[in-house]
Amino acid sequence: MRVFQTIVSLCLAALVLVSSTTFSVGLHVCRGHVSHIAVMQKAQPCAMEILAAELGFSDEDCGMSNKMKCCEDRTLSFEGTDYQYKTSKSLTLQEIVPVQAMLPVLLASVLPPQSQAYTSFRPYKPPLIHRDVIVLVQRFLI
Repeated sequence: MRVFQTIVSLCLAALVLVSSTTFSVGLHVCRGHVSHIAVMQKAQPCAMEILAAELGFSDEDCGMSNKMKCCEDRTLSFEGTDYQYKTSKSLTLQEIVPVQAMLPVLLASVLPPQSQAYTSFRPYKPPLIHRDVIVLVQRFLI
C-alpha cells in the first residue's frame, strides 16, 4: 500500500509540473510529412531544403503545386497554467491570530506522530535454567 501511495504521489507531482510548464515543439514539414521534431527550439531543416538553398532552387522547383511550399517550419506552443492566486487584500491582525492558533493543530495532522517503542513478547523464548529441573521441583522417583 505504501508503494502505491508513493507512485500516485509522484505521478500527481509530475502532472502538476508538466501542466504548469510552458514549452514549444518545432516541426519541419517536407512535402506534407513531418521530417524533424525538436523540443524548445527550431527544428533542423531537411537535406532537400539545404541542397535547394545551396543550389539556389526556389520552392516551385520542388514539384509540388504552386500554392504549397516544398518545406515548411511549424511551431506548436503549449502554454502552462498559472497556479498563483493574485490578491489585493492585506491581512489584518484579527485575521492572523486564528491562523496562529490553528498552526500547531495543522502541523500535528500533517506530520507523523512520534513513534513509541513497541515491545512484543510473542517471539520471546525464555532462557534455559542453569539448575537441575528435578531438584528444582523436588520430584524424585522412589
